[in-house]
Amino acid sequence: MRVKHSFVSFIAALSLVEILATGATTNALLGAVAGAEQVGQEQSAISASVHADDAIWH
Repeated sequence: MRVKHSFVSFIAALSLVEILATGATTNALLGAVAGAEQVGQEQSAISASVHADDAIWH
């Protein structure tokens, strides 16, 4: 378990160094935020769809 955690930390650190090296920090952060918002919207839409189906069938 400990080995896996340190490996994940190592990969995360490499990714961070790569982002900083390319100077794309702002774009990467904006992309991450936009991606998280999109996922949240999709989950809300799925949830609303499920509730609508429940209302129809009950």
